[in-house]
Amino acid sequence: MVSDPDVRPRATLVAMNLLNALRQKDHGKIAVACAYLGRRLPHVTEVHARDQDDRIQIEFVEAH
Repeated sequence: MVSDPDVRPRATLVAMNLLNALRQKDHGKIAVACAYLGRRLPHVTEVHARDQDDRIQIEFVEAH
């Protein structure tokens, strides 16, 4: 739990919700999550999700 999260922890949570929406094929939630991420992290070009040791690791790739 983060008491006062900044943009990155919030974006990570949204990315996790995006993964769930993709699994459920919930197009509305997918659109909202993508819009949120695009608006809050405009320099991010890719979001990578890796399953490591029963945990999902989210990585944001920024344009150079």
